[in-house]
Amino acid sequence: MSFTLTFGQEGNCATAQVVWSVDGKTYNFRSDNNFVSWISTIFTVADYLSSSGGNTNPLVLPNNTNANGWSLNTLDNGGTGGSITMIGSAGRAGGNIITSGGDGPGGSINTSNNGGNISTNGVANYSGGNINTSASGDAGGGFIDTSADSAGGGYISTSNGGGSIDTTGTGSIGFGTSGIRTTLAGSASEDRTITMPDISGTMAVILVGSDTIDFPNIPANSTATQDVTIVGVIAGDAVLVTCTDVRIGADQLVVFTGFVASTPDTVTVLASNTSGAGINLPSLSFKIIVFKGF
Repeated sequence: MSFTLTFGQEGNCATAQVVWSVDGKTYNFRSDNNFVSWISTIFTVADYLSSSGGNTNPLVLPNNTNANGWSLNTLDNGGTGGSITMIGSAGRAGGNIITSGGDGPGGSINTSNNGGNISTNGVANYSGGNINTSASGDAGGGFIDTSADSAGGGYISTSNGGGSIDTTGTGSIGFGTSGIRTTLAGSASEDRTITMPDISGTMAVILVGSDTIDFPNIPANSTATQDVTIVGVIAGDAVLVTCTDVRIGADQLVVFTGFVASTPDTVTVLASNTSGAGINLPSLSFKIIVFKGF
């Protein structure tokens, strides 16, 4: 929409002319037009702006005299909802949608009922925009909710170049619904990086236990066992047993392995004497690592 305003004089009377152009249609206002023509033209333009999603124009909205902000409703009965477009021209940044609160919480951007999009795409080698749900003081940050009732929830995509999901502080990422949720939590003392391997497969969860074991005398080519409690292990889990003490002499001929038999939460440490003579080991410290998920 554009307009030009000019002033002139005809005889002893001042004149004014406003030419409006809206979507290729031109409206010519003159001070010598009759009053009905002026009012009719103004409301014709206002009606067009309202129907085309431009209802933030002062012609359509009266002065805001209440304590609450105005709402922009782009719902359409039986059709597709409207859009809020704030694209910047060549080399210029796009506009912002701000729902900040004064002394209260911020507002919401709702794309419910078949799920619209919030797009902050950048074009022509420009970076994308941000969705910021930060907070100040002692208040907690906001959240991006892509949940669903019976169907699958939505997702946050950082594809094509690899963006980041940053939960600054002791944050977490949860999968699943309440009661059957898997939560990835981080609480590092300094910056840490975990690099995922370039391969498809199942990630293992590692359970770690430790114990001090004093095996009895083990005859030549024989074995001895000792059970160690590690909560969460079940039959079939892979077990790695490491003696953390220094061994010397014949003691080095004893090989330690582990397995989970039929008793849950119990790892059996097996000491195998591979020598031709009996060996009486001293009390030794062990670390037991159990790999789940294989």
